[in-house]
Amino acid sequence: MNIFRPDESKTKNNGIKSTKKVLKITTISPLNIGNGDVYSNMDYYIENGKAKIINMEELFENIKDIHKIDELTKLIKHNMNNNRMELSVKEAYESIGLYLDEHILKEVNCNIKMDAKIQVKKFINQNGKYYVPGSSLKGAIRTAYIFDYYDKHIDKLVNILENKKIHDNKKGNEVVKTAIGGIKDDFFKYLLITDSNIIPPENFEFINTIRYNTMDAKKGKKSNTIPEPKEVLKKNSELRVELTIKDGFPKNFEDIKNMCNKFSKTVVEFELNNKYLPQETIKFYNNLLNNIKNNDNSFYLAIGSGSSYLSKTIYLLLWKHDKGNKKGYLNIMKNIFEKERNRKLKASLKGARHYIEFPRTRVLDSNKNIPMGWVKITEDKNE
Repeated sequence: MNIFRPDESKTKNNGIKSTKKVLKITTISPLNIGNGDVYSNMDYYIENGKAKIINMEELFENIKDIHKIDELTKLIKHNMNNNRMELSVKEAYESIGLYLDEHILKEVNCNIKMDAKIQVKKFINQNGKYYVPGSSLKGAIRTAYIFDYYDKHIDKLVNILENKKIHDNKKGNEVVKTAIGGIKDDFFKYLLITDSNIIPPENFEFINTIRYNTMDAKKGKKSNTIPEPKEVLKKNSELRVELTIKDGFPKNFEDIKNMCNKFSKTVVEFELNNKYLPQETIKFYNNLLNNIKNNDNSFYLAIGSGSSYLSKTIYLLLWKHDKGNKKGYLNIMKNIFEKERNRKLKASLKGARHYIEFPRTRVLDSNKNIPMGWVKITEDKNE
């Protein structure tokens, strides 16, 4: 059953005009939107290229003897080495008479090594039903709006950043407030986006991601490839959300598409300026840039973990407008981070001699070296 109403352009609801669109979202790289939870190394096992997720509630309901749990705990402790269990999950449970094949909640494709036995960050779900929150897409559009605003008013941004009366840790709030307004005046309350339809489990897989360090590559060193396993929505998956623009929101749907593409185009151009990214990453961004420029009535955004929107927005604007600026906008960011409490962030920017040296790490799919979370968004006129 279709959970969305047909497209209603400029309909009235309680006297308020609104434009409604059903949007088709297609993932063009793996997407992870976390909920803070993980699969522990006792929640799943890998077999024949599948991660088999155990129905833990059902499993433990089958334990008749409470002492069996003590036996399992002792067995795990005796087989731990550097926080990794050397005994297989199936062997551990079968030692107390529990057979996992009878208690599988679901199976997903798995690109993690069979003997990994590591925690995997979950994709957001409610009672096992997967979806993409509308807030993720709305947050990305909000960031694109802020970018678009200061792209047209770069002097306002510079004035905020250089204003000594505004404490450094308050500058980000002032940037947002100037562009969008305070809590009461925030017109994004007039832009509504539903959560997506429920996404089938077969659209998900376990992958390893890595934090690729471009400065290591610049120095000829091997980048740190410690895996960060995630449950992700596969590339080329499709889902739908409903977007409503009410009176009071200053942009129409075409405006939203244009400002999102402008922002994403700048992100891609910034990344392509960095020759120390892997060749697969550069190829991905070149293809994405061509798609954005072709303007096929779609718009592109990165959402979820690894997209780093807020950390990039101001930095991207200063980079874009730096040409011909005698003062050098990079120094503005350095001066702000001089007082930053986060030592790692402060140190990484302080040592930067060029924009491409910050941020230094990128979250990539370790198997294909492509960035996470990029989606294509198109109006679905058939819904």
